Amino acid sequence: MSANGSVVVGDAYDVSNNQNAFRWTAGVMTNLGTLGGTTSVANLVSADGSVVAGYAYNASNNQHAFRWTSAGGMVDLGTLGGGTGSYSSAMSADGSVVVGVSQNNSGNQNAFR
Repeated sequence: MSANGSVVVGDAYDVSNNQNAFRWTAGVMTNLGTLGGTTSVANLVSADGSVVAGYAYNASNNQHAFRWTSAGGMVDLGTLGGGTGSYSSAMSADGSVVVGVSQNNSGNQNAFR
């Protein structure tokens, strides 16, 4: 939830029973989409509610961290070389910095910024 409670993020099931990230504000729930797969989850929002982060599955069914804005949409934050996954775990108040965990080429989990 944003600092003043006007924006809420999370995930909900669409009409095809796919789990999708959403952003709710002013009584309207907006589906944030995916990275080409069928699932996305929003778990972070900036203090003013303008930036959302979480994870989504791409077309190869790999989980990747994302950062979303209304201007840029959902942007894949990639991995640290390992193809199978990353996720967002924290974000700065203004949404400019996202941190999380990603798999590297050796298959180990490492922090990213």
